[in-house]
Amino acid sequence: MNEKDLYKSLGLSIQQCEVLGVKPLSIEKDGLRVKVNPGGEMYKTMLEYTSGMNIIFDEINSLDSNIEQRINEEEKNIPKLIDNLLMTAILLNGTDLHFEIYEDIFRVRIRIDGKLEVLKEIDFGMYQQVATKIKIMADMDISEKRIPQDGRFTFHHDNRDIDIRVSTSPTIWGEKLVLRILNGSGNILTIEDLGLSFEQKVFMEKLTQQSGGLVLFSGPTNSGKTTSIFALLQLLNKEDVNIITIEDPVEYRVYGLNQIQINKKSGLDFAQGLRTVLRQDPDILMVGEIRNKETATIALRAALTGVLVFSTIHSENSISTIFRLLDMGMEPYLIAESILAIVSQRLVNCLCPYCKEEEVVVDPYFFNEPKNIYTERGCSKCNKGNKGRKGVFEILPFDSQIRRQIYNRASIDKIQQLCEVKQISTLKKEFSKGLLKGEYSLKEVQKKINTLQGIL
Repeated sequence: MNEKDLYKSLGLSIQQCEVLGVKPLSIEKDGLRVKVNPGGEMYKTMLEYTSGMNIIFDEINSLDSNIEQRINEEEKNIPKLIDNLLMTAILLNGTDLHFEIYEDIFRVRIRIDGKLEVLKEIDFGMYQQVATKIKIMADMDISEKRIPQDGRFTFHHDNRDIDIRVSTSPTIWGEKLVLRILNGSGNILTIEDLGLSFEQKVFMEKLTQQSGGLVLFSGPTNSGKTTSIFALLQLLNKEDVNIITIEDPVEYRVYGLNQIQINKKSGLDFAQGLRTVLRQDPDILMVGEIRNKETATIALRAALTGVLVFSTIHSENSISTIFRLLDMGMEPYLIAESILAIVSQRLVNCLCPYCKEEEVVVDPYFFNEPKNIYTERGCSKCNKGNKGRKGVFEILPFDSQIRRQIYNRASIDKIQQLCEVKQISTLKKEFSKGLLKGEYSLKEVQKKINTLQGIL
């Protein structure tokens, strides 16, 4: 096996391996043999995660007679330990690090592709030092352990600054710390990368050509709503338009966009930010999230005045978003006249094309008869049967018929019946298509959508 294939087996690029001080040597019966620089043994868990194989360390330094002692000294260097964990998370494209304390265990978990995995178990006696150091870095009160706290700091890696958001919460064994990694200078997906069908992509492009109106993206946390909006903003980011975003937090830093960071301590929330930017001659607005009546009212009225507005909201699907706005106190006419479309989406883990296995299932929610679909197995080329992620979308365009139903305060059942008559594709239909194509497993889909409706 040549050197290029060895690096591919390790699951990291040559540049990433150079940063870590890691070099793959050979694939053996017991696993992948790797050479590391002194102190690199702490990456064993990460390398096993990326390669899917057992990692065997080659002799590091024949002159070093006490490797274990040096490793322990490396790990007890708290600042270096935290830096190494953050660097590992960034190299693995992780979004969160969870520092968790239990009765006799101190562990760190990492979220990659929406899944939490144990990254490392740390000496239990080091918990207090690690927690205190992170709180100092995030400018938190180290003496306060009874109430939750929020903070932030900047981590310098690979000649760029990465924003780290820190949240603490008291548990029965001590404080849990969660570090959200906002890799804002990372690659922003294009509209072609989102996973839209051809018809959905054409419709989304038409939305960006409108002179005014509101486009709402709905779904749970971590469903890719902000990523989808920024893919559309890339199409609109030109010198002849004024684009302003109001975000909490700023997830992507983009040249050409005037990005505003919410600061609750200074009184700058979404509503205050919206009132301010409407005096800044905007052509296009992006509002991070509609959370309350005040923000919803300003966003909807801005859309009526000829501003193209993009925003997100938490709701189950496109139709339920209408009723979420009504529940906030929005008038039907304001919803009907302001909104161009509601997009509901989910982010799913795709099956590895090299090892997925076919199976016959009977599922009363998706299929009326047994169907051949695929499930995870796991191999050296994937992460426990999954490889990559994609979005699954349902789009509800607001035409005259939908608007009339909203004006008349029609029930959710009546609007659903109208959508069926108009053959508007739903999340359920889109998931069914993907299951039959073998794009993802039934187990994965059941985590993303409420499949109890209609079968109980």
